Amino acid sequence: TLSLHDALPICLHTATAVLLAWLFRLNMMVVILATLVNNPWTITFIFGFSFLLGRIILSEHLPPISVEWTEITLESILYNTADFWNILTNSNMERIWLHTRSFILPFVTGTILLGIIASVVAYIIVYYTVVLIQYEKKHFMRK
Repeated sequence: TLSLHDALPICLHTATAVLLAWLFRLNMMVVILATLVNNPWTITFIFGFSFLLGRIILSEHLPPISVEWTEITLESILYNTADFWNILTNSNMERIWLHTRSFILPFVTGTILLGIIASVVAYIIVYYTVVLIQYEKKHFMRK
């Protein structure tokens, strides 16, 4: 069953999008449909697939990533986060790039490619939908 706690991110996400659509006079239906695709429940899968796609494309250029799931604890997360902030504040860009490139490069590559693919597919769907609607309107007006 879906509780209010589970639905809250979607409600806030959609409410914020609707408010901004109203504020900027955007097409409300397009904004609501977009929030159904890109929301807190689906973004994990979208980002994960983008990262995986980028890793596949750049596999020969990046070292493999291994995760020891049994070693992930709250303490290790806090320690590594503090270590990461220490690297950010006390390092030059070359050292930061060395620590983050195996994550950032595939993510950016994958999101760009996935965005291009999604935009081409969306364009084709919207184009043929508009053509069909115009055809039906033309036929309906003749009768």
